[in-house]
Amino acid sequence: MHRLRTVRARQQRYADAVAIIEREYARPLDLDAVAEACVCSRREVQRAFTAQGTTFRDALVAIRMRAAAELLLNQRHVPITEVSARVAYLNVSQFARAFRRVYGCAPREYRANAGPRDSGVLAA
Repeated sequence: MHRLRTVRARQQRYADAVAIIEREYARPLDLDAVAEACVCSRREVQRAFTAQGTTFRDALVAIRMRAAAELLLNQRHVPITEVSARVAYLNVSQFARAFRRVYGCAPREYRANAGPRDSGVLAA
């Protein structure tokens, strides 16, 4: 019974931490800040991520890269440097390397190869 409560508590802590990351990914975030927002220890947050088979850092990068991919496709007028800054990467080279690790191509290539997006104008 105690183990079940522990598992549920970790699942909830993980869900809470991911929700914080999804809400705050655009600003500098670290494990301590997320733990403080979850009102628990840094170690408890680490254990929650480990129980889900991932790490805080991997989840943070995945969420930021998903947001960057959406920006690249849906706001094509926004320069890559600004996309980088909007997902809390102040160094564009680091952003491009992280993006390539996740998507297998540079942000510019990703945007170029995705094809035209709906401009909001209905075709006849």
